[in-house]
Amino acid sequence: MENRAISEQEICDCGILLQEARRRLDGHDPEEIHKGLAALGRMLHESKNNVGELEYLHLSAKVRDVLVTWDLDNSGKVSVSELAMAAEAYKEKAGTVRRLKIVVVVLFFFLAALIAGMFGTTFLAVLLSKDMAVDHSSGTLKTTYGKDIKVASTIYELDSKGQLVKTSQGCSLGSELGQGDNNNTNSNNNCHRLNEDSAPIKVADAG
Repeated sequence: MENRAISEQEICDCGILLQEARRRLDGHDPEEIHKGLAALGRMLHESKNNVGELEYLHLSAKVRDVLVTWDLDNSGKVSVSELAMAAEAYKEKAGTVRRLKIVVVVLFFFLAALIAGMFGTTFLAVLLSKDMAVDHSSGTLKTTYGKDIKVASTIYELDSKGQLVKTSQGCSLGSELGQGDNNNTNSNNNCHRLNEDSAPIKVADAG
């Protein structure tokens, strides 16, 4: 090494450097300072030689816990290839999550359509299982094929309002079945009152 004199400016710079180091390293034991200086030397060397590895043992515990996952050979260093694999795995995971979300949405709409179809099928089956229904336009009972339902009774009939009332023939039949003048008179009075007052017989709604 060439011998040369140290200038006054260099001495001042060294003093400032020592003061700054003392201020920043205050509270650390010599072993920690030695490890820090060694790590700094390695970082400068790696930066100068463009080394494709990152040493993480001197970093904080949170950073170490993350980087150690990708340190496949447990060397205390993470190489560029390992970081590239980590980035690729992260992208693949993000793509998988996105595809799963799409699948969940599709399944939701499929199940909704399936439930709606089952409900519609059940409702249609109930309607088709009915043997008769009331035609509200005419007030008559009809089969599922549209034919009127007729019963062997001439005593009652459906009026224009769809209500069951006694016919005049039914009243006459009741008069014939009565015994004595009093019974005939009561039967005729009842039929007259039923026809005049339009008092229908209450029946349950067929719908």
